Amino acid sequence: MSQAPTKHRLPPLPAPQDQNSEQERDLQPRRTLYDTLTAIDPSPQRLSLPPLIRIPVLTTLTCLTGFVLGFSHGAPLATYRYRAENAHRFPTTSTGWYLYHRTKGYHAVVGGVKHGMKMGAVLGFTVGSFLAVENAVDKVREERGLGTKDFGSTVVAGASVGGIWAAVKSRGEVMPAARMVKMGVRGGLVYGLAQDGMAWLRGHPPGYVRWVKGLMGGREPGNPDAVDGAKI
Repeated sequence: MSQAPTKHRLPPLPAPQDQNSEQERDLQPRRTLYDTLTAIDPSPQRLSLPPLIRIPVLTTLTCLTGFVLGFSHGAPLATYRYRAENAHRFPTTSTGWYLYHRTKGYHAVVGGVKHGMKMGAVLGFTVGSFLAVENAVDKVREERGLGTKDFGSTVVAGASVGGIWAAVKSRGEVMPAARMVKMGVRGGLVYGLAQDGMAWLRGHPPGYVRWVKGLMGGREPGNPDAVDGAKI
C-alpha cells in the first residue's frame, strides 16, 4: 500500500516588532553596577561608594600596596642573607661569579615574593576586617535609630580590629594589647573624622554636626528651609 505524502508545516512568522519601542529602549540609559548597588541603599555612602564596591576595592588596593612594600623590603633582606651565608666561599672565576650573582638574584626574588605575599595578606585582612565591621556597625545603628554614618562606627571598627591583633600578638601581655587597641582607636578616629569632613563638603553633614547646629540655633548647611533646633 502506498503511504500518503506528509505535509511539511512552515514555521510561524515572527511577530512584527514595534520600531518605536526599540528606539525608546535604545535611548534609555543603561544601568551600571554602581547604579544598581546605589539603588539598594540610596542613603549617602562613605567615600561615595556602596559597601559592595568600597570593601573589595579598598581591600584589593591594600593587598597590592602591602605586596609592593613587602617585596621592596624582603628582596634586599634575602640578598643580605645570601651574602652572609656565602661570605666564606666567594667564587674565584668569572663563571663562578656569574652563577653567584644569578643565584643571589633568584634568592632576592623568592624572598621578596614571600615577604610581599605575607605583608599583603596581613594588611588586606586588617583593612577588610576594619571596613566590614564599620559597615556592620553602620547597619545596626541605622536599623535601631542610633544615628547615621559618622566617626563613631569607624572608632568601634578600629577598636575591634585592634583587639583582634592584640589577642593574636600580645601573648597575654597587658601593655602591648592596650597599645594595639589604642592605636586602632586613634586610627579609626582620624579616618572617621576625615570621612565626615569629606561628606560635609559634599553636602551631607554628619548627624552630630546637625545636632550641634540645632542646639546653637543654626540651620543645616545646604537646607535654608530647615527649622532651627529641629531634631535629626
